[in-house]
Amino acid sequence: MNSRTSSKIISLALLIFVAGGAACAADTEAPTQAATEVPPAAEPNQQYLGILDRVGVPRTSDDEMIEIGRLICNNLDLGMSKEAAGLPLYYPDAEYSLGEAGTIVGAAINAYCPQHKDW
Repeated sequence: MNSRTSSKIISLALLIFVAGGAACAADTEAPTQAATEVPPAAEPNQQYLGILDRVGVPRTSDDEMIEIGRLICNNLDLGMSKEAAGLPLYYPDAEYSLGEAGTIVGAAINAYCPQHKDW
C-alpha cells in the first residue's frame, strides 16, 4: 500500500467520525446508470471492481479499493452526502479526478449499499 493510498483510506476512515456534523458540498456529476450497473448476480467485490475496470478507474490494489468502497458506504450509512463521501478521493492532492471519484462512489453504492441509490 503506498502512502498516498494509505492517507486516502485514513481520510475516509476519519470522515466516519465527523459524518454526523459534516456538511460538505461539491459540484459533482453522478455517474451514469449504465456505467455503474453490473448484473446483480455478481458478488459485491467483483461487481464493484468490475465497474471500476469497465470505466477505467486506476488502482494499485483490489484490496485497497474494496476498503475504500466499504468506507464510502459506512460514511453514507452515517448520514454523509455522496459528495462528502467522495471528497478525500480527489481533494486536496487529486489522486483521482472528480469524475473518477464520482464513479468510485457510484460503484460502491451499487455493489455495497444499494439502499443509497437515488437513480
